Amino acid sequence: MNIDDMEGLDEETRKEIEGLQKVTREKDGGEAFTEAQLKIFSTSYSNEDYSLGYEALSKIKETDNKISYYLAQINLALIEKDIVNSVYKASERLIKLYENKEFEPISKVVLKGGFLSVEDVMFKFGSELINKEEYKEALKLFNSLGASYSYENYCLIKICMLFLEENTKKIAKYFLDSLRHVLIIQDNLIVDCSHENKYERKLAHYTSTVVANVLLTNPENNKNLFRLNTIYNVNDPSEGSLLTSYLKEKKDNFEKNVDLDVDYHAFLSCFTFNHDSLNQFRLYGKENNKEASGVSLVFNKSFFLDRNIYSKYRKLLNDPINIINIEKTKDVNFNLLTDKTDDNNIDKQNVFRCMYLNAKNDYIHLAQRNKITFYNEFEDKNEAQKHWEEYTKYVDSKKEVVITSLDKLKTNFNSLNEQYRILNINYSRIIDELNSIADEILLPLKYLVKHSAFQEEQECRIVYITSLKNENIRMEFGKFLYVEYEPEVKAHLDKIYIAPAATQYQPYLAKLLCDTNVKIELSNNPFRLSTSY
Repeated sequence: MNIDDMEGLDEETRKEIEGLQKVTREKDGGEAFTEAQLKIFSTSYSNEDYSLGYEALSKIKETDNKISYYLAQINLALIEKDIVNSVYKASERLIKLYENKEFEPISKVVLKGGFLSVEDVMFKFGSELINKEEYKEALKLFNSLGASYSYENYCLIKICMLFLEENTKKIAKYFLDSLRHVLIIQDNLIVDCSHENKYERKLAHYTSTVVANVLLTNPENNKNLFRLNTIYNVNDPSEGSLLTSYLKEKKDNFEKNVDLDVDYHAFLSCFTFNHDSLNQFRLYGKENNKEASGVSLVFNKSFFLDRNIYSKYRKLLNDPINIINIEKTKDVNFNLLTDKTDDNNIDKQNVFRCMYLNAKNDYIHLAQRNKITFYNEFEDKNEAQKHWEEYTKYVDSKKEVVITSLDKLKTNFNSLNEQYRILNINYSRIIDELNSIADEILLPLKYLVKHSAFQEEQECRIVYITSLKNENIRMEFGKFLYVEYEPEVKAHLDKIYIAPAATQYQPYLAKLLCDTNVKIELSNNPFRLSTSY
């Protein structure tokens, strides 16, 4: 490469790159050569000399360093799409990389190093192709990822197929718009577990003393594994059908509608903003059907995913090239060699606030802290009121977005009914399939919507959607289907509240947690213990 190829670079940058170009694979070895090419890429890209960076990445071989090659291929594809304007070449490069099974372990740890995986980039490419109405090319990427990549990918495969049929193009548009509004609602229901959120720092989980003991002492692999249970275990008979009834404006009744779907099934665990609630102590965690005999495990925010569900895609939008920092690459390599995470446990997940709904009168409420908690937290009444009002504005802003998108979903569902009537003349055979796709699009929200009668619980949930074929799913014969949550319970506990009828467990729990900073408190709620027990 001659000096003309670096036209526009300052003298210092030219000298730096010229020095790096003297590093060769034959003289210095594959690792040193790869490191030099990555530095050339980072330096040249920062100076907007994309051709120089592209050439440097193209020289990296799989035999030099698998991780560097993997990341280089992703960046080459990003350059091809965004700068060379050859999205088809970029797509083929990504598909080839994704289908190479040797890179599966790298994909699993690459996010821990602060990079995007090939799956994420493929999904982003496919989404952009849909926006350009290039459905065949988008479908190629989505099909390569398969239904196992994500719920959105699974839905977009079916939507693309509808776009490719003349008779279902209008329906596909309604489905695509509905999917986008489902994701907007889901985004606004996420409980922000970042350090910036000063009002929703902790969530409680009510359980029995027996389960709490297992979570805090389970010796298996030195981990205390938390379960997400099948949706079949919920206590609200309207679970799963309330949202559909609302969108279809069926206000008079609902039916229990928890379908056993082999492709996608929901597993969940419940939390609440009410850390010390007498009513929830009476309802949940009972031992031998004895009221208020359990505990409330209060988790700090580190137990949940601390970033927005779309943050990795937004990062890609804002900074489309993954600048490959050498030290971070070494971190990824270290993680690959030392990662001992049990593949049968699921990683940290977002936690969502539930939406309470009364279809008869269009009442909507989002789960939130109660006013009394602010008065308990702040001694000064005026300060408590000030924080309460600020918090209310924060939740109301989310509620406003949710209501707007719900209205759009309702409009779409009404329009879909009209499209179904048109299709029914000659294409009645596919109406059931279309109804099934509509239900699948709503799946992430179906189990975040609860009847307003349960509003007092102010519930939040982790909802994990996966195929029943997933090897992560475990079972106890005739009883439970569940998945195990990877983060350790004891390491993420902030406090334990002990219910009025379980005070005898205070010394035992204190001993279990004596090597931690977890606080143990007796419930402050008045409760008359029955002499019949």
